[in-house]
Amino acid sequence: MLAAYPLLHTRSIGEVVAYIEDVTGLCVRKLGREAPDATAVNGLWLKRLSFAWFRYGFEASIAPADSLSTYILSLPVRGAMCVVDGERRATIAPGMGMMLSPGAPLAIEYPQHLHRIVMRFSVDALARQFALMTGSAPAAPLRFDHVIGDGAPFVALKRQLLATMSRIESGDLGPASERLSDEAESALLSAVLLALPHDGSAALTAPAAAPSPRSVRRVVDYIHAHADRPVTLEDLVAVSGVAGRTLFKHFQAFKGMGPMAYLRRIRMDRVHEALCAAGPDETVTEIALRWSFHELGRFAGAYRRAFGETPSATLRRRRSG
Repeated sequence: MLAAYPLLHTRSIGEVVAYIEDVTGLCVRKLGREAPDATAVNGLWLKRLSFAWFRYGFEASIAPADSLSTYILSLPVRGAMCVVDGERRATIAPGMGMMLSPGAPLAIEYPQHLHRIVMRFSVDALARQFALMTGSAPAAPLRFDHVIGDGAPFVALKRQLLATMSRIESGDLGPASERLSDEAESALLSAVLLALPHDGSAALTAPAAAPSPRSVRRVVDYIHAHADRPVTLEDLVAVSGVAGRTLFKHFQAFKGMGPMAYLRRIRMDRVHEALCAAGPDETVTEIALRWSFHELGRFAGAYRRAFGETPSATLRRRRSG
């Protein structure tokens, strides 16, 4: 995974330890007596998030994360990690997740041959996203539950994270595609705040001000005018004049869905229009990607639910007609 972005490939424990300590500031030490295999790390930073894939060549322990400067979301793919919180130990197996928060007095143990996916983001990036959603920044860095189960919100977050990494692998996302990255990163930060329990969760679900049709109307106009371009929560909050949480509840009241769901619906309508008017050389894939649908399997299912036929059937009707 992320093979186009290699960062480290070595059998040297010293190189691995130096790399992890340099990137995260955490202390690493080898456990066990097994001879090390190759450790491999692939990944890259976008503007606010980094994505990485790790394969560990030796059993290791990372010292308590009280000096951590970023949040680290880890998803084991092969093998299981162990989180140590004082006298308590928790095993994080594939299908689960682990979130390290700055100031959390945790230690982590990794087995040899562990494969895991990692997303990192700064305290400032998460605080800004929280402020966009609630109208005020957190008084201190948010503290997340460090053991994450397999509930529906977490499953949706994992799917979104993996889809973003697939877009990076395909070349659709990366350092050069700044505005596309803005939309993907904003969506992921919002999903993290909504899907994972933390000590600021109550502020995201507190009652909002009375619904205002003016804020909804402004955002609706903006979405219709900019659906062919990347759109972030920052954009919609700036247009609406209210916090993201308030905007979401206003949209629910007047449109029966959130603003980003409304954006996806408008983009789906534009895809339908484009397929109905497609030229002889245009394909479903080209049109779907043009309107920001990058998970083609999910897109096809959503299109069929919306229009009662597959996108390829719409295109065939256009050509036969």
